[in-house]
Amino acid sequence: MDLYYEETEEEIPFADSPDLIHSLLNFEAAELAGHGDERPEDLLVKKACELRKWRCEGSHPRFLINGWIEVVVTGREQGFSRVLNSRTHTALTPFTLSRLLSELDKLHIWLQEYQTEPGFEDRMIQAYELLADSLTAEVSLHEIYRYLNSRQPNYRRECFGLDLGRSLMRLPAFKGRRAYLSYSGGPSTGRYALCVKRGKSAQLADKIRIDPDPLANQLSSLDI
Repeated sequence: MDLYYEETEEEIPFADSPDLIHSLLNFEAAELAGHGDERPEDLLVKKACELRKWRCEGSHPRFLINGWIEVVVTGREQGFSRVLNSRTHTALTPFTLSRLLSELDKLHIWLQEYQTEPGFEDRMIQAYELLADSLTAEVSLHEIYRYLNSRQPNYRRECFGLDLGRSLMRLPAFKGRRAYLSYSGGPSTGRYALCVKRGKSAQLADKIRIDPDPLANQLSSLDI
């Protein structure tokens, strides 16, 4: 008896069909195979950046996206995302492409909408001069943040990092006074990751020095 098998072609959804998009976005890290030591979770982070055309820096377990967003892989199908310097983070559970895109999109929107309040540079200079031992002293960034936070209790750590980074992108910063960052390798609670040049990676810093007010120096020299 001859057996007859009817050949049927498996239907492949169009590239822009909801079925295919849903399938792709719900890829889990465990379903991907990396090359060499590359982990599936790392591949998902890179794929999310590729889809959104985001700049991705770093390597396992820590990635920096568009300068200000951090993704950290903490284990198999585990990780978190946050804006740099934030005390809080969002768990990436489940660790899928859809989850990554959803959370990173929210952070990007927040960064785009965040506005530095007027008068930040004045408050920064005031805090620096209050805490500095001399005109050329370095001051802890975290001490400055704590001073500002004591007067604005809702002022968050990531906001301070953004405000400071944006000010330092404009040279000379702080009312025409140059500022210099340094990193002494102190405790993590005092460190800040700051983007101070467009298109460049964030740098670690824990202290700042701000040049004296040139106008004050001129007046002093005139004995006024």
